[in-house]
Amino acid sequence: MRKSITFCFLLYSLFAAAQKEDSPIQARLHEPGVQIVSVRHGKYKVFTQKVGSGTNKLLLLPGGPGQSFEYFEIFPLWLKDDYEIYFYSPLGSYLSDQPQDTALQTFDAYVEEVEEVRKALGLENFYVLGHSWAGRLALAYASKYQIHLKGLIISNATGIGRRIFNIGGRNITEYDWYQQQFIANIADSIPELRHYADSLRKCMITPALQPLLMDSIMTKVRPLFVKKHFLRLPIAPEAVSRGRLHSISETKMRRLVQDTQKQDVTSVLSSITIPTLFIGGKYDYVPPNYDEARQLMKKAADVTIYITPNGSHRAMWDDPDNYFTAIKSFINKTNKTAP
Repeated sequence: MRKSITFCFLLYSLFAAAQKEDSPIQARLHEPGVQIVSVRHGKYKVFTQKVGSGTNKLLLLPGGPGQSFEYFEIFPLWLKDDYEIYFYSPLGSYLSDQPQDTALQTFDAYVEEVEEVRKALGLENFYVLGHSWAGRLALAYASKYQIHLKGLIISNATGIGRRIFNIGGRNITEYDWYQQQFIANIADSIPELRHYADSLRKCMITPALQPLLMDSIMTKVRPLFVKKHFLRLPIAPEAVSRGRLHSISETKMRRLVQDTQKQDVTSVLSSITIPTLFIGGKYDYVPPNYDEARQLMKKAADVTIYITPNGSHRAMWDDPDNYFTAIKSFINKTNKTAP
């Protein structure tokens, strides 16, 4: 194992050294506010960057797992006054070490990594925001380390609703069932795919049951799905496109995905005593309408629930006015009521 780790470090060093000083990677690493943090007991390094200066400190946890933090670059544009924003690239993602040892990819290990980052950055009495997959990460972190937090923000989180549907004798998760309904609705709008719509709704055509047919259907459905439920803008902003380019595929983070699916983070909701904001988008694909998620979140002691009226999974981009107004309102209210 030691030889493997040393080899990974060597590869990373050679990769970094090979970059020209004016390359995008080197330019980012030399921007103001960048701090490279040692994690996993000092064996690896991750990228962080502080933007702005103020009393409201906000650490952002990107989704995926493995998505680049770059889609968060809109935050300093909307949270300008008295806000200190911290970008963070978890181990295995863009600008951080990318070890090949999949044993490192456990949900609990990433919870502890967030705490290592907090200590290195000297954060106390701060806010943490987890988006998408990282909504569960932020919730799990808060359940263990909320003594350091002023407030918790869970944004467009996957895995909060955990219902299981029985369809034709097969168990289908709530997430997968709703995905099928959205895909079927879009297929219904495409003449050459319309005859598949009912089978998609009934989960007779799924990635598990008919992978080749599903791939063929998604080739035409996916672009419309993205524009309706992922990012409701005619053209993706540059930061979003760049972030997508630099994201690590879930396939490369497969162990972490599988380990996350075993976690019932909603079981810790009743232990959350700090102010919590649960924010989503009306057109988001996870979890649709947030019905069960709303009920589950009420187990937290002090929770505010807000669904942006025009937003999707990237509500910070396609409904920024409502999204950031809700965040600022939550933080202002928390600051006023804090002891």
